Amino acid sequence: MTLEPWKRNLHILYAGQFLAMASTSCITPFLPLYLQQLGLEDPSQVLLWSGMIYGANLLSAFLLSPVWGRLADSHGRKLMLVRSGLGMAVTITLMGIVGSPLQLLLLRFINGMMSGFGPAAVALTATNTPKERTGYALGLLHSGAVAGTICGPLLGGLLADRFGLRTVFFCTGICIGLASFIVIFGVKERFEKRRARTLEQI
Repeated sequence: MTLEPWKRNLHILYAGQFLAMASTSCITPFLPLYLQQLGLEDPSQVLLWSGMIYGANLLSAFLLSPVWGRLADSHGRKLMLVRSGLGMAVTITLMGIVGSPLQLLLLRFINGMMSGFGPAAVALTATNTPKERTGYALGLLHSGAVAGTICGPLLGGLLADRFGLRTVFFCTGICIGLASFIVIFGVKERFEKRRARTLEQI
């Protein structure tokens, strides 16, 4: 039995949402420990760098979100999904090989610039799902994000305990990269570029 395009999109985006949110939540709790591995010993310095590294991701996401939203309106939501997924895959993987807190800070800032998987997934789902099923689809998609946020620390803890903190970054980056390629080949988008309104329409 062949799934309808919107259902196939929803299943793929659900998995993508789960991985994207799990990647964020599985890394954040271990940042202070990772900073200690990078050479910080003073507890006050660990706290300071942890705050900056955590905030850098949110700051750059805040600054770039309007830009990505405008590009999504012009070029489609799927492109923004792929951009965000591949961008996060690269930056998170590189976090596993950094040698200093400053390098980690810069990568977290860049990672925030690449973010936007969730909003793009929501927008694509809302515009490519039949109106009578939009509520169901968006609710299911949101549950994927919540599930990823809940499971992330557990999965990260298991990986860190068994293989080390750096492995958490590598595994997370690889998983998001795989999810991005699934989006490339599996998600179909019906996209119509909005035309600018003329003076007569204003």
